[in-house]
Amino acid sequence: MNHAALFSVQADAFLFHDLDCLVQRDFFVNLEKNIKDKGARAIQTFHGRRVLYMDDNLTNLIINKKVSVNDINILSPGVSLPLLTGAPGGSMYIKKNLFFDVGGFDPELFSGNAPEDAFFWEKVSVVDQIHTCDSPANEIFHMKHAITYNNPPDRNVMAFMYNIFREAPVCDKLKWLKAKRDLINKYYYV
Repeated sequence: MNHAALFSVQADAFLFHDLDCLVQRDFFVNLEKNIKDKGARAIQTFHGRRVLYMDDNLTNLIINKKVSVNDINILSPGVSLPLLTGAPGGSMYIKKNLFFDVGGFDPELFSGNAPEDAFFWEKVSVVDQIHTCDSPANEIFHMKHAITYNNPPDRNVMAFMYNIFREAPVCDKLKWLKAKRDLINKYYYV
């Protein structure tokens, strides 16, 4: 993600979006309205930091174009809320200057399926508010696939690193952000 940001010098903002999350046709219209109305520099592009999960059958129907993602909602058969809500990530919009102010993502700490989104948002929340798309609400539909979050052998270490940062005093978080900002700005001059 840092490489994409570094080489997207013409962009004023970035949208980092997981490829297993489907959006409806009004996604960008709703996103733009939320950004404008809230004056958001960082926003989770869906409602209330939650995605809606599709079961195997609905995922296959959509992949095979027998059902359109535009025709489903939270009450549709095969759609459910996640067991845990509130996790950041999946689809994130951020202004370029804020992305570089927090030093971008941290690939030196995270690999594979990891809490890199949560860590990134924790960094952003130190210096700015992270909004969600709730007026109008955007829904994102997560396709069903094999669970991969327990696959990395060092997942516990990555979670430990995330928790260390999350629980650190703000002054220590700001030192981390400055170090990361200085590092990434060696490669990009804002």
